[in-house]
Amino acid sequence: MQIGRDPNCDVVLDHERVSRRHVELKVDDAGVASVSDLSSNGTFLRAGDEWVRIDGSISISPPTTIRIAHFTIKLEEVIVPVPVAEEAEQT
Repeated sequence: MQIGRDPNCDVVLDHERVSRRHVELKVDDAGVASVSDLSSNGTFLRAGDEWVRIDGSISISPPTTIRIAHFTIKLEEVIVPVPVAEEAEQT
């Protein structure tokens, strides 16, 4: 999922300090979540009482709070989609 100012992003944040494609959130098949900073303005994670700037990509474990410009996003849980098994062909 991409978050940014671009209308083609999955989540659009309309603010001058938000990059067109600011951050990307991913969950792999094992359910491990990661966040990647794609911006020049920075993306920050809450670490205790402080905000830490992300450099590149980092694995995260919910609950996690992310700051983009003046927006705060709290990730509560990771949901991994279960692939639907295709029905066997009938002959």
